[in-house]
Amino acid sequence: MKVDVKTLFAVECLRYVIVAATKVGDIHANDTFPPNFIIINLKIKTNIIDAALRFFVRKILFLGSSRLYTKFSPQSIPEPALLSSPIEPTNVVVHGGQDRRDQDVPSV
Repeated sequence: MKVDVKTLFAVECLRYVIVAATKVGDIHANDTFPPNFIIINLKIKTNIIDAALRFFVRKILFLGSSRLYTKFSPQSIPEPALLSSPIEPTNVVVHGGQDRRDQDVPSV
């Protein structure tokens, strides 16, 4: 675990954590360096989850990125329109290499 993350959780006595950002890129970057994004984002999330377990955080909220929205969603996006068509090819790696929208999310 990164020392800065561990220190933050220890000093601040966090009970709730909102993860609002990870590493993102434009279409060219996603197409050219896809492994970089998944590796960095997994490290970020792993460090946060590890610290949350060690320091008894009650809840973690991971906010989604705009990459979850389909290319031609109506504006303002109604809830049924979210994830209503295939993920753009340049975003598949960002989301872990496959479209998992129809799978249940395990509870922690």
